[in-house]
Amino acid sequence: FDARVNYLTSMGDLVYAVSPRLSFSLGGRGMIVRRRSRVLVGVDAYSARGDMQYRTSRRSTLGVDYDFTHFRFTRSFGQSDIHSAAFNLAFQLGRYWTLALRAGGARVETLGLRRVAVDPIIAAITGIGYGVEVFYRLNYVPAGGVKLSRAWRRSTISFNGEMGVSPGNGIYLTSRHQSGGFGYSHTAFRRWNFGISGNYTSYSSLSESIGRYRGYNAGGGVSCQLTSWMHLVTRYDARRYDIGRSDFRRIFHSASIGLAFSPGELPLSLW
Repeated sequence: FDARVNYLTSMGDLVYAVSPRLSFSLGGRGMIVRRRSRVLVGVDAYSARGDMQYRTSRRSTLGVDYDFTHFRFTRSFGQSDIHSAAFNLAFQLGRYWTLALRAGGARVETLGLRRVAVDPIIAAITGIGYGVEVFYRLNYVPAGGVKLSRAWRRSTISFNGEMGVSPGNGIYLTSRHQSGGFGYSHTAFRRWNFGISGNYTSYSSLSESIGRYRGYNAGGGVSCQLTSWMHLVTRYDARRYDIGRSDFRRIFHSASIGLAFSPGELPLSLW
């Protein structure tokens, strides 16, 4: 889907620490996605979330979270409401490794359009074999994730996996989403940072009978701190797209260079 995508997103969170062990947080997010191609669907979305975290010991934290998200699609009739809740557990393995787990589920209500076969007698009269009807669907899907990370003085490495619900990619609308990947970042010579990453993503539509979408990505980049607040950032990525039950196979290459503005004493870390 080599088409321009314009998006705007904003988010905010408020964290209140009741004690050194107990904390609560509330947050929200808004997102607008518009795609240049007229055959691809855009989305307006907003969400509200909250969680509670309790530090059970020096090395472990237990918590729960709740999230409500609303998707409304443009250039296509349809919308989705997602309620998700999960338990969280994070603990430190030894001196350097940290493991975070999240396990729960999501309730997904979807309203949209689907193509249906017309009665053969009506089709013989009108010459039209298919029609379009509004449908409502309720799904319950698992939601959660896992992240394992380690930090050194100048380097970090992490591995992660996640499953949940996504607004899709313009063709796949409300979908079950699965992803996994890794990232490594190293800061050298005080002003330079080097990073590599790779990930896998898949979508399974919750409202359409189409094949599974799979995407693979690998890349790396370099950032250089020019001043205390300006960074030069370069990156190269290669992506492969596959769609089940079709002959769609594509490898996409991209290279970018730009400026990033962020105050701090170290160069930006790349993932």
